[in-house]
Amino acid sequence: MWGDPEQTVKDIQAEILETLNFPSTTGMEIEVAQKRECKVHVKLWDKGKVIFYMVVIKEINVEAMWITVDSPFGRDRMPVEDIIGVECVE
Repeated sequence: MWGDPEQTVKDIQAEILETLNFPSTTGMEIEVAQKRECKVHVKLWDKGKVIFYMVVIKEINVEAMWITVDSPFGRDRMPVEDIIGVECVE
């Protein structure tokens, strides 16, 4: 249950990803990419279209359910619920 002081951030992230029916491999790729700070291709669902981004994941905000990314155009946020695929490039 969220709010349990014994729960780690990793446990909470896993719960959120499971709640969203997020493929476990995508959740793991997000976590690995953030830890490695490597470039990733992110596939995002936006208004009925699939959009591809090349970014570096800087932060995973579990409470707000978004990730912070750096791209060639600057820093941005992406809602976790819209991410349909992540693949490390490096």
